[in-house]
Amino acid sequence: MPSLRPGPLADPGRWLYELLAPAYDRVSGEAMLYATARARAIELLQLRPGATVLDVACGTGRNHEYIEQRIGPSGRLVGVDRSPRMLQQAGERAAHHRWSNMELVETDVTNLTLRLPTREAMLRRQPGSTPCSARWVSL
Repeated sequence: MPSLRPGPLADPGRWLYELLAPAYDRVSGEAMLYATARARAIELLQLRPGATVLDVACGTGRNHEYIEQRIGPSGRLVGVDRSPRMLQQAGERAAHHRWSNMELVETDVTNLTLRLPTREAMLRRQPGSTPCSARWVSL
């Protein structure tokens, strides 16, 4: 098994997600606990084809299918997460669905600098992060 960086004492949250990433979708109870709320939250964004969406703490990309259905191939989806292994899962999901309008960024959101249109949507799941757009939903 590859070494997990950083170690659990340096960043316990990241370490835990790195460890769980390969099985996260299967063991988190996500489908049963959050699927309805996730779909509703994305519905509330009222996304249109061509929209740009920033999904902060995107994890394995569970939001991405709902988002892609609304923004279509002319839209742009940027997924941000600090866990490379969670992003790997999101990338595999994107490849499976052949989404070519998506970018995955590995960083802590507090270090994020992106140039986005002013009317993008933001999905915020990290306490303390600040919305950078006109509409956002916190999951």
